[in-house]
Amino acid sequence: MSEHASVSPRSRRSRWLRILGFTCAALALCVICLVGFVEVRGNPSYDSPRTGITASDDPEIIARGEDLFHGAMHCTACHAPSWERLARDNPIGLVEPTGGQEWDIPGLGTIRAPNLSSDEVHGVGAKSDEHLASVLKHGVGEDGSVQLFMSMAVGMASDEDIQAVISYMRTLPASDHEVAPSELAFGGRAMMAFGVFGPKMLPTPNFVPPTNAPSVERGEYLAKGPAKCSQCHSPHDPFDGMALSAPLFSGCLEAEPGKVDPDVEYCAPNLTPHPEHGRLSNWSEEEFLRRLAAGFLDRNSVMPWGHYGMMSEVDQRSIFRYLQSLDPVARDSGPSVRATGSWPPHG
Repeated sequence: MSEHASVSPRSRRSRWLRILGFTCAALALCVICLVGFVEVRGNPSYDSPRTGITASDDPEIIARGEDLFHGAMHCTACHAPSWERLARDNPIGLVEPTGGQEWDIPGLGTIRAPNLSSDEVHGVGAKSDEHLASVLKHGVGEDGSVQLFMSMAVGMASDEDIQAVISYMRTLPASDHEVAPSELAFGGRAMMAFGVFGPKMLPTPNFVPPTNAPSVERGEYLAKGPAKCSQCHSPHDPFDGMALSAPLFSGCLEAEPGKVDPDVEYCAPNLTPHPEHGRLSNWSEEEFLRRLAAGFLDRNSVMPWGHYGMMSEVDQRSIFRYLQSLDPVARDSGPSVRATGSWPPHG
């Protein structure tokens, strides 16, 4: 009689139950260790190089900072009190950056944009110049904590432009509008704990100052830097260090939910001059300027039309000329505003 034949069904069942029990216990231990690690580590503290940037009281620097804050860098696109207020007031008004907008991101949590006014309790009035500069440049506060959205969503700017923005922020009137802190779900805390979101340590771009005439160089600096056009209009993977999966300006990686209609999604289009897939390939420079000036034509669009419409005409022309200088990319990102899940078409 074989060894296997001598083992009763009850013994085999008992052995498998023990194996299952050990497996479940091991998995439970792994989960406990994971949860413990995430809760203990939390949002880790990072050391980032000191910027040495300080605010200036030079009127020209402050004026450039104001232009950047409300225009190219579109700070109030996130730090406005609400999307409704932003869509209503722009492009003809200047929305107060008193914070309050929030984003509920499944698995990540609820992110809230803070008050940027000079209030020392509810705003940034008590924050040092170094703190503000480090957040803008590296996405890391002076205490070493990662500012999640700032590490991903803010374009790289020259030290000169960061100084200008901080200088303007110091002139903002105080507002006691209180904004609750962001609340990360376990998934968000886990990603922070494991360093999925960390400081941005990209090379600082050279300062290309505003000029009286459009230039491709100025357009490239703005589109790849402060204006952050390359972020939405390129297929970046946020879970792979924002690595590119296709060429710059060839369209979004994944569509975002529409701002108003839950059944609509928005995808930033291909901006290269490809004759079939490039959104701007058949536009003249004047048509580009008129579209920026028109502001929001569809409330589901996530593009900060009002802010870009407030940029100087020279800067708008510079961006257009830079985009037209790109190599054409044959990548179809689909309609910009479309029914959720309708792209790519099936069948």
